[in-house]
Amino acid sequence: MTAPSPTTIRRSSWGGEDAGVYTLRGNAYYKKGQYGRAIADFDQTIGLDPNYAFAYSFRGNAYLKTGQHDRAIADYDRAIELGVEDAETYYNRGSAYQTKGQYDRAIADFDKAIELNPQYAAPAEALKRLGKPIQP
Repeated sequence: MTAPSPTTIRRSSWGGEDAGVYTLRGNAYYKKGQYGRAIADFDQTIGLDPNYAFAYSFRGNAYLKTGQHDRAIADYDRAIELGVEDAETYYNRGSAYQTKGQYDRAIADFDKAIELNPQYAAPAEALKRLGKPIQP
């Protein structure tokens, strides 16, 4: 699992508050291992900008770190619905499925992650651990 990248953050304002500020602080909390605080800030981001797809992916990462796999999957699903085509999001959702024993879904997400970024090694390693040969 990888940490959210601040390079994907966009700024948007609503009600005088900046969703980007919550995203930045949420990422900082995430990097410090303060996942509950990160989730709270990503909640604020989503409340201010419910169409900010990467906020769902970031919150999904924090949920995954706290063992809340169903919530993580729901957030990754929402991020993808909103247009995220990011190898890390698919890999992380696949990791959540793998932890839940949903191996077919995990494999499908790992395959998609490789399709999106063939240089991203983590999904290929996950497929090897599952005993699935990697298709060239």
